[in-house]
Amino acid sequence: MTQIERVCRGNTETRARLSYLIYGSKKIYKEENIMKKILAIAAVAALTAGVSAYAANPFSDVSTSDWAYQAVSDLSDQGIVEGYPDGTFKGQQNMTRYELAQIIARLMAKEDQLNAEQKATVDKLAAQYADELANLGVRVANVEKKLGNVSWKGDARLKYENTNHKSYEPKEVPVDPKQPNGEKKNEWVATADKGETYGARIRLNATAKVSDQVTVKSRIATNLDFVKGSNGQVTFDRLHVVYKPAESLTLDAGRTGMTLGNAVYDDTFDGVVADFGMGPVDLQAGYGRARGFDFDAYANAEFAFAQAGFNVTENVKVGGFYAKTLDKQGHKFWGVSASADVEGFSLNGDYVVSEQKVDNKKPKFWNVGLSYGEVDTDKVGSFTVGVHYYDVDNDHLFEKNGAEFGFINAKFWEAQLGVAVLKNVELNANYGFHAEDKASKKDLGTAWNVSLNYAF
Repeated sequence: MTQIERVCRGNTETRARLSYLIYGSKKIYKEENIMKKILAIAAVAALTAGVSAYAANPFSDVSTSDWAYQAVSDLSDQGIVEGYPDGTFKGQQNMTRYELAQIIARLMAKEDQLNAEQKATVDKLAAQYADELANLGVRVANVEKKLGNVSWKGDARLKYENTNHKSYEPKEVPVDPKQPNGEKKNEWVATADKGETYGARIRLNATAKVSDQVTVKSRIATNLDFVKGSNGQVTFDRLHVVYKPAESLTLDAGRTGMTLGNAVYDDTFDGVVADFGMGPVDLQAGYGRARGFDFDAYANAEFAFAQAGFNVTENVKVGGFYAKTLDKQGHKFWGVSASADVEGFSLNGDYVVSEQKVDNKKPKFWNVGLSYGEVDTDKVGSFTVGVHYYDVDNDHLFEKNGAEFGFINAKFWEAQLGVAVLKNVELNANYGFHAEDKASKKDLGTAWNVSLNYAF
């Protein structure tokens, strides 16, 4: 029985009318006598409880199966809970959030009498019922600080991929197969690369708030191959410190992530990244090693970059970057990008040039994509569907360039689909098609994958 219900328990009509006025109608009633009645009843309830009675949604039920209910029940079994007026906690009946918050408030008042495990339970309860406790006038700021300095989240993925790739190399072959030592001709010879993979990945992210300006972040990850039977190796693929000395400035140091353009690079970066944002302008610079380069030699090379982004409007953004490897070769490259979102549609593209010539020309790549919709895993049925076109020169530093499938020296298309099939569960599918080798003009085959992604 809530405090309001106790006040009204002798008057069924008043109880019903009060319940209707507070919860049963969306209209705003201005009659002075009604407001006086509500305020009078609330005041009596406040005096009865010894705290403020303006609890948020006091009649919202907490079922006996709820973890908070079970936690209070366990504490009751240990003899430390002051429940109903008769001093008991009726563990077989549902309670309102208001009633449970009052019990938690009493537990907090005698926290110095609890052991470490009991205190931890009370702190968790106080964090979940912070709004109700605040409405009761109970301060929970210290509890929130104790519980909120470390948070965890993660994701898991099951993925199947099927590839039917081909690659072509020029080779001298006999004009007449019956005369192998006779006249020769050049011919493109295909090498097939067929296969399938089925595996899983799990990642756990931890965020520890050291102070208002300093946050430590880490991510533990492992990959499993169900075809080859590998158990996977657990690694820290993220471990970095984020320092925010001012609202517009962020410094990120350690093994972090770095993104260039829309689809140029989005992978691990070991080093320091500084980000400065002011209004529609965002500036970023970094120094370190880009571990996600397609060539191992560059993955271990020191690397520096600078990029800028500008929000032309709320839905249109343009950007550009310049980067250089700090080894003897001094590989330089630059790129521009743009994106626009209009009524559910998203259009984006990149154009990147490498200054290191190959066959007397500068390797380039460009891509453009159009998609519709957005996946929100809190909304079952939300979806996105899109298609991208890629044109990648040979020996380009970013051969995969954000594509799901790494066709090299090729022009190809990719189609993508994402659907929220359950809360926090997303189904993804990708299909690479119309892939053409730029040298031989031959078809490179197809590739596709499907995955289930779980967020927790």
